Amino acid sequence: MTKDRARKQGIRARMSASGEPYSVAARHLAGPGAAEPPIAAKVAACASATAGEPGARMGIRVVIGLPWVETAETPPEQRRGGVQGLARRLLGALVHEGTHIAGEGFAEPAARRYMIDGGGLGGFVCREGIVEQGRHGWRLGRPRGESGQVIVMHWLWPLWALTGTVTARVVGTEAVRGVSCQRLIAEADLARAVEAGGNGWPSSFRPGTGAPATAALAVWIDDQHVRRVRFTQSSPGEVSPEPADRADRVSTVDVELWDFGTSVARLDWSRFP
Repeated sequence: MTKDRARKQGIRARMSASGEPYSVAARHLAGPGAAEPPIAAKVAACASATAGEPGARMGIRVVIGLPWVETAETPPEQRRGGVQGLARRLLGALVHEGTHIAGEGFAEPAARRYMIDGGGLGGFVCREGIVEQGRHGWRLGRPRGESGQVIVMHWLWPLWALTGTVTARVVGTEAVRGVSCQRLIAEADLARAVEAGGNGWPSSFRPGTGAPATAALAVWIDDQHVRRVRFTQSSPGEVSPEPADRADRVSTVDVELWDFGTSVARLDWSRFP
C-alpha cells in the first residue's frame, strides 16, 4: 500500500469516527503546526475531489445574452431608451424561454456525465463529456467522439477548469443549500485543466485553437467539494466571474452540486430525462 493511499484511508477513518470534515481530519493526522494548503491549491483539490465523485445532485441556471434584446439581467449602462429600447425589451420577452434555462438532475462526475431536466426545453444529457439535448423520454443516439458544445451549455466544464487553478482570493463566506462555504475568485490555467475533461473538453477551448489561456470563475467551496461555480462569457475568448462593462452580449452560468454520494445506478442514461 502506498503512503498516499494509507494516508487517505487514515483520514477517512478519522472522519467516520469524529464526524470531522476531510480537511480538518487531514490536519489532525498531519500533527501540530501543519500548514494550511495555499488557497489556490485548495480550490484545485476541491475541484479534483468533486470531479472524482461517483454521484451527486446537480442544478443549473443559464442566461444566454443576445446583442439585440434586453432582459431583467441587462446591465443599466447597456439599456436603450425610446422606441429602440422598447423593441429590445419586447424581443427579450418573446425569446425569454429559449434564453433562460434552469433545471435539476443528477451527475456522475467521475464518469463525466450528468442528466438535467430542463423543463420546457427538454432534457440535457452529458455522456463521456459530450452534451446532447432532446425531448423528454426520447432515446439518445450514439455519442459523438468529441465535444463541440459551447462552454455556457457544458456544465461540467467549469468544474474541470478549476482543477487547473493557479491563483485564488477569498471574497467572503456564504451558505450554499445550507452548507457554509468560502466564496472565491479563481483563475485557472486551461492548459493544465484539459486532461480533466478528456474528449469531453470543448473543442473550441483546446490549446492551439485560439482559445484563451486562462479563465476566471467565481467558486464556492466547503472543506472538500466545489458547491457552486459561476462564470460569464462576454465573447468567445473571455471568461470572467462577472460581466464585462463594455459587453453587449453576456451569457451567465451557475452550476450547483450537492448530496454527494447519491446513487445514480438506476438512472437510464440512454434516454433524455
